[in-house]
Amino acid sequence: MKRPSDVLSLIFGLILTVVAATCLWVSLMGAVNWGMAKIAAPATLVIIGVIGVFLSHKRDQNGSK
Repeated sequence: MKRPSDVLSLIFGLILTVVAATCLWVSLMGAVNWGMAKIAAPATLVIIGVIGVFLSHKRDQNGSK
């Protein structure tokens, strides 16, 4: 029997992975290019949101909550 994925945990995990990667970048490279971050941060959140919507929609169609 296949276990259903926990979408909320996946979303929080992806967001915290991005935060951790940014912290690692700052500690190793010194600074964040804020011009690039202004584009990358919203794009990353949109991608994570689309993944969450896709997984939630797929889960609702199967009848499991």
